[in-house]
Amino acid sequence: MVRFRQAHIKKFGRTTTKFDRTTTPQESHAGKAGATIDPVFVIAATNATLNAISAVVIARAYRRIRAGDVAGHRRGMLLAAGLQAVFLILYLTKSVLYGTTPFEGQAAIRLIYLVILGAHSLAASVTAPLVLVALVLGLRGRYDRHRRVARWAYPIWFFTSVTGPLTFLLLYGFGRPGYGVQALAALVQGLPGAVAAIGTTWGPFAGAGGIWTDPGLFLTQVLAGMGPTLAALVRMVTWA
Repeated sequence: MVRFRQAHIKKFGRTTTKFDRTTTPQESHAGKAGATIDPVFVIAATNATLNAISAVVIARAYRRIRAGDVAGHRRGMLLAAGLQAVFLILYLTKSVLYGTTPFEGQAAIRLIYLVILGAHSLAASVTAPLVLVALVLGLRGRYDRHRRVARWAYPIWFFTSVTGPLTFLLLYGFGRPGYGVQALAALVQGLPGAVAAIGTTWGPFAGAGGIWTDPGLFLTQVLAGMGPTLAALVRMVTWA
């Protein structure tokens, strides 16, 4: 909403009236919010991507060693370890700066999310030392002990890499306002306003001041009705 402030200015013995545009606190805050990017979402999405890539790399490295390709197996596991190191740095950064991200959705889906998150967190805490020991043994050529440790490290590491993206999809698909299905709900809620804006200004439904007499009014009303709907659609598709 655009508001104007009326001010009386006395200059050179004459009084003049000046109108200045002002904004409400809500408008000012919305303007600032619209110009920023959610860093928590960006870090979480990056980490989910790193985990997903790691799962693919780990699976391919496992197939390499099953085929007898030791060099290919080593390259794959070192790459996966590097991806997980980047993940760990980003995860710790997000935790220190922003804390945890709560799930704000349906109770049943939240329960599923918490169960998977708990299993993922437990597996991750076990994976780190196992993978580190397996890597050291493999690089030192102590293959017998490496195989014994890797027999446990591989499935747990793979499980961690798969459940990481899954928890992200559950959180931002069902548990965060403005994302996923909640953005879809906002889109559906915005449709009646868009339809009403078009219906009252188009064709035989247009009354006095409609599109045939004032095209500018038509565009203004349609954009006003479509604004929330388009914003929700963009957020749902881009998860931004």
